[in-house]
Amino acid sequence: MRGDTTLASGTAAELSDHETHESAAGRAEPAHSLGRIRLGLLLLAIGLALTTIFQNTEPTTVKVIGGSLTLPRWLLLALFFAAGNLSGFLIPKWHAHRKRTRHPHAD
Repeated sequence: MRGDTTLASGTAAELSDHETHESAAGRAEPAHSLGRIRLGLLLLAIGLALTTIFQNTEPTTVKVIGGSLTLPRWLLLALFFAAGNLSGFLIPKWHAHRKRTRHPHAD
């Protein structure tokens, strides 16, 4: 019978199509669809970043405590974005470290 195929006779590629990944809601979703979603989100983020860069190429002057700095607006945005991400990453770690060292026996 042509219609009867068993899972044991499938190739490795066919078997991998049946792999699943549990979603945040607890439902099983195919692993390959999550990879496509991640790829799509990455491409969207890259597209938005490139759009921001190409729309903000004019020079901007920033005055800081008696001095001034002129640089492209996209670079200024990128620097502030990086500083915000770095502080958002480091401040909670510093706070947790400080909490542990001040009260080492309190849980």
